[in-house]
Amino acid sequence: MDRSTLSALNRAIERHNPFIGLAALEEADLWRGHLPDCPSPHRKAMTLVQSALNELEGGKRVCSLVILGEMGTGKTHFLAQVRQKLQLTGQVAFIYIDVQQFQDSTTIRQVLLNAIAYSLSRKGPSGFMQWQELASALATQALESLDTQVKELTPEMAIRRLRGQPQDRNRHWVDRVAEGFFKLRPDIGDPDVVRAILWTLAPAQAPFARKWLGGRSLAAWKLDELGLPQRQGESRESRAAELLEEILHLLGDWKPLVVAFDRLDGEEFEETDEDALEEEWDMRVPLGAMVRLSQSLRALRCHHGTVVLSVMDPETWERIVQPMLGRMTRHLSDRADPLELPEADETVVRAVIRAWLRQFYRDRQLVPPSPLYPFDDSQLKALAREGSDLHDAIEWCAENFRPVENDPLERVTQAFERSLTQVQGSEQMTETLVMEALGVGFESLVGTTLDGVEIRSVEQRPSGTSQRRKSLDLKIVASERGQELRVGVMVVFDERGQRVGNRLRTLCDFEEFGLTRGFLLRPFSCEIPPTWKARDWLERLETTGGGWLDLSVEAIAPLLALLQVLKQRQEWGLSKSRILGFAGSKGLVTGNPLIRELLRPSNPEAIAPNPKADGTPDSRYSSHQPSSDIER
Repeated sequence: MDRSTLSALNRAIERHNPFIGLAALEEADLWRGHLPDCPSPHRKAMTLVQSALNELEGGKRVCSLVILGEMGTGKTHFLAQVRQKLQLTGQVAFIYIDVQQFQDSTTIRQVLLNAIAYSLSRKGPSGFMQWQELASALATQALESLDTQVKELTPEMAIRRLRGQPQDRNRHWVDRVAEGFFKLRPDIGDPDVVRAILWTLAPAQAPFARKWLGGRSLAAWKLDELGLPQRQGESRESRAAELLEEILHLLGDWKPLVVAFDRLDGEEFEETDEDALEEEWDMRVPLGAMVRLSQSLRALRCHHGTVVLSVMDPETWERIVQPMLGRMTRHLSDRADPLELPEADETVVRAVIRAWLRQFYRDRQLVPPSPLYPFDDSQLKALAREGSDLHDAIEWCAENFRPVENDPLERVTQAFERSLTQVQGSEQMTETLVMEALGVGFESLVGTTLDGVEIRSVEQRPSGTSQRRKSLDLKIVASERGQELRVGVMVVFDERGQRVGNRLRTLCDFEEFGLTRGFLLRPFSCEIPPTWKARDWLERLETTGGGWLDLSVEAIAPLLALLQVLKQRQEWGLSKSRILGFAGSKGLVTGNPLIRELLRPSNPEAIAPNPKADGTPDSRYSSHQPSSDIER
C-alpha cells in the first residue's frame, strides 16, 4: 500500500469512530438509520418478520411475534435493522415502544399514545416525519374526491405549499381538505384528529399539532387558530384512549404497521429472592400495555394489518411472561415457539464487525489493506474465545479503533485540526480557558526571542483560584535591549461594570506586581461604557503602553486548540514535546497576533512576519494581521 493511501485511511480512522456509542443502542440511535446492514446474525428473525407481513397481505389483522435473545445478542440492533429494511421499501409504517416507560397502570393509554406520537414524529422513507407522510396521504385522498385530475400530493409538495403562507390561507386549505376527507370517510369517529394531522404539514404549526395529537394541552388561542377543540370534563386517560383508537384506525387504513416492543428484560433471580419476585409484579404494567394494544388492533376494521413484534431475553419469556399471561400470551406470540437469536460466536462477531467496517470504508471511497483493518482475525477470535457478546465486541472495537501505522506528526496534525474545528464551532470560550491557552503559549516561548524581546518567565494564576483574590491572570517577564519588561494580563468577559473596574484596578497596581505594562483582553463587542469607572483605569493602562486588546475568536482559537490537544495527548498517543514542536513548526504561538501584541517592542520598526520552521508564515493556522490598535 502506498503512503498516500495509508495516510487517507489513517485520517478517516482518526476523524470518525463508527463503533462509539453503538454497543448499547438508545431509541435515538435506532431512528437515525445509520447502522450498517449485517443480515448474518438476524437472517432467520428477519425472514420471520417478512413472513408475518406476507400474512397481513393475505388478510390477517394482527400477527404477533416474539424474538428471544440473551443479553448482548443484538435485540435492539435487530429492531433497528427491521426499521431500516422497512424504510427502504416505504410500504410499511414503523412504531417503536420502549416498555420501560410503563410504570403506572393508571396511565397506560397516555404512555402508549405518547410513544406512538413520538415514533410518528421520526422520519419516514420520504425523509419527512411519518405524521407528514400520513397527512399527505389523507390530503391526496380528499383532493382526489374533489377533483379527479389531482395528482398525488407528496409531503415535500404540501410542506412547500404551506411554508411561509399567511395563517388564514393555510387554515382555509386545511378546512377545505378536511371537509373533502370527511365527505369521503363519514365513518371517522373524531374529525379533529384528521384536522390536527393535516396541520403537521404546516411547518409553523406542526409542533403544536403534534403536541395536541400526543394528548397534551394547548393554549386556548392556539386551539382557536388551528380549529381544534379544548377537551374539558374528560380525564387524560380517557382522552388518550379516544385519540389512540382514531390514530391507529387512520394508520391501519394507510399502510401495514409494525409495532416493536423493546427492553422487556427481567432480572435473573433465585426462587427465594424476594426483591426479584417483587420486580416480577411490576412487569404486569408493561405486559398489560402490550396486551391492551394488541386487543385494540384486533378490534379495528382497517384495510391493512399489524405485526406486533416483541424482543426479550429467554428468562423473561419463560419465567415471567408465560406464567403471568397464560392463554393471553397469544397477544404477544401466535407462533408455537418464539425464535431465538444466535449467540455471538466467532462467526457472528466477525460478520458484524466486517459489515460495519465495509460500510465505513465504502462511504469514504477507501480500500483498506484487509476487510477487518485496523483489526485482524486473531483479535476477533480471541474476543469470541473469551465469551464476548456483540455488546462487548462493539465496545472493544470502539476502544481500539485506531490506525495500525501512523506518523506521529500526522497524528498531531489531525488532533490539532479536529480541535480547531471544535473550538471554532463552540460558544464555550471562558476566561479560564483563554488564560490557560495564553499561558501554554508563553511557556513554550520561555528562553526564546521574538522581535527583539527575550521571554524569561511566565507566572499564571492557578486554575480554580478565586478571582476575588488580588492576582493577575498572567505575568510575563521579558527583556528588551537590556531593559526588563514585565507585562500583566487580565482576561475579563464580565458584563458588570463594578466587576470589570475591580479587575482593571488590580491590573493597574504596577507597584504591587512590579509591572511595566498591563493589558486587558476582552472582546470589543463587550463594551465598556464611558460612564463606567473602569474607563479611568483603562486610560491609566494606556499611558504605560498597554491598554485593551480585542479578544477575537480568530486570534485565540489556535491557542485554545493547542491547549485542548495538550490536555488530550494521552488519548492521541502524543508527547508534549511532539505537540509543542508541531506548534513551533507552524508558527501557532510566534505568529499569533495576541502573543505578538502583548510582547510588542517599545520601538517596533519592522516586525517580522509569522515564522514557521522555514521562516515563512503558515496561513492555514495563523491568524496574524498587522498589530491591532489599542483603544485610546
